Amino acid sequence: MSNLPENSFFSGEFSVLMSVYSRADSKFLDEALDSVWTQQSLKPKQICVVCDGPLNNELEEVLRKWSEQLPEVFTRVNLTKHSGLATALNYGLSRCRYSIIARMDADDVSLQDRFEIQYNYLIDHPDIDVLGGQVEECDDDLKSTFSTRNVPLRHEEMLQFAKLRSPLNHPAVMFRKKSIEEAGGYPLIYPEDYPLWGKMFLNGNRFANLPVTLVKMRSSSSYQLRRGLSFFYGECRSILYLYKIGFISVRELLLSLTLRFIYRILPAKVKRYLKSWL
Repeated sequence: MSNLPENSFFSGEFSVLMSVYSRADSKFLDEALDSVWTQQSLKPKQICVVCDGPLNNELEEVLRKWSEQLPEVFTRVNLTKHSGLATALNYGLSRCRYSIIARMDADDVSLQDRFEIQYNYLIDHPDIDVLGGQVEECDDDLKSTFSTRNVPLRHEEMLQFAKLRSPLNHPAVMFRKKSIEEAGGYPLIYPEDYPLWGKMFLNGNRFANLPVTLVKMRSSSSYQLRRGLSFFYGECRSILYLYKIGFISVRELLLSLTLRFIYRILPAKVKRYLKSWL
């Protein structure tokens, strides 16, 4: 592990929520946990990791190490079978002890001042329910950046943006637990985050994004190839969900599905250049 930042002993009243399942890479999981604890200028009071079904020995060893290192901070939630990200996150929400929660994926890396920036913003802006930021999509070594996922900053812009695509980078959000619970939690579909934001817009919740990069996401070419038509079918369910709850119109439904279908059938190399849109 790297040396602790000078002010890294300060902690905030918030939880970090992660989910991991058997196909995750143990090295990436260890680096993700390192980035939310050792490397952070503001540390969480709780790290809640949901084990979405049985894990292999390598993943178990990583979790055991962090549990022993952070016995008062680390919370492990075990699901008996692999149930999907939405179910895992909803279970994790119920086990998070603090009113502010930061999302984190098990193969990404949070930048050093991510939590300090987001937590202070939410404390200073009590009207904001969900706060996101920009992310960089990188190779597995996090040395080469393929693209930056740019999302709009202000609530009104995000609302219009959300008619065609998710206005937030899910692995970089920090939100108020009460607001997510009042929306009923994550819908049990995949992708699960975009439908949740649609519900929350309809509920009158307020959103914002920061103009700075908060997270480095691993997004290799093999990952891009996997997100083809099979992922598009999941997107169809999410878009139809948004239509059924009255968040988007028929025109927006058809336009969104058409654009996503075209994007998903493109070669991975072309997707990389267009990644800033989807």
